[in-house]
Amino acid sequence: MNTLSISQIFSNLSFYKENYLAILSDPKQYQISVDEAFIEVWPFKKESLCLGDLLQLWFAQKWLAKAPIDYQFELFLNVNVEDDKRNPEKDLYVYAITGNILTGRNETCAWSIKNNQTETLQIDNVLQNYCTFKACQYPTKPHKTQLKAIGSAH
Repeated sequence: MNTLSISQIFSNLSFYKENYLAILSDPKQYQISVDEAFIEVWPFKKESLCLGDLLQLWFAQKWLAKAPIDYQFELFLNVNVEDDKRNPEKDLYVYAITGNILTGRNETCAWSIKNNQTETLQIDNVLQNYCTFKACQYPTKPHKTQLKAIGSAH
């Protein structure tokens, strides 16, 4: 089984957007490992994230971090500016979370499309991120009885 890096995913992001549903429905593609992609929230165990998890979380806009606000006079006046300046949160795709529910010490690594690199950010509600991850839909394998019925028709 191949292992992807975050930079590889983002260098081919258009491919993953186009093939998103096919990847989510195929257990082999869904389970492709991704280096340095995980969620570790105390008191829960650390869990690795795979390609399918990340695509679900990103494309459903559940794990997009908000960039620190860069106050600019043009934005205040609502002058025509580039979309990425108006919506900076669409630039940061979270792929690793470390946190503690009790202490509130939470940190995330997110890939910045604008800067083409990883950025480390502080996050507030790590439990919400954990629950969102646990709610991901995994591909289901066909039941053996269905396979026999299909195979017996030939």
